[in-house]
Amino acid sequence: MLTARNKGACGNQIGVAVTVSAPGITAALTPMRGGEGDPALDAALAAIFSAGHTLVISPYASKTALTTLAAWLDKVSGPLEQRGALGVGRLEWLTVRWHYTDHHR
Repeated sequence: MLTARNKGACGNQIGVAVTVSAPGITAALTPMRGGEGDPALDAALAAIFSAGHTLVISPYASKTALTTLAAWLDKVSGPLEQRGALGVGRLEWLTVRWHYTDHHR
């Protein structure tokens, strides 16, 4: 039996494969399932609030995770802190490619 340590929904996305090379032996494979929800980001973001991080990446695609990250960015870059920061969240349905060329070289 294979069990993911992360009990969240991202554990369901772990790819599993089996190869049997012995004659007469078969294997049954069941995709990962049963993970629900993702870890809350509130405590982690609160712990790094005053550390001055300018880039925060969240591997979670849930609306809750993205909303929490957005609220953290609002606090960091708001009128009291005025620090620049960039937050990156994963969206399962969107692939973004970004290219920047410095024309001032």
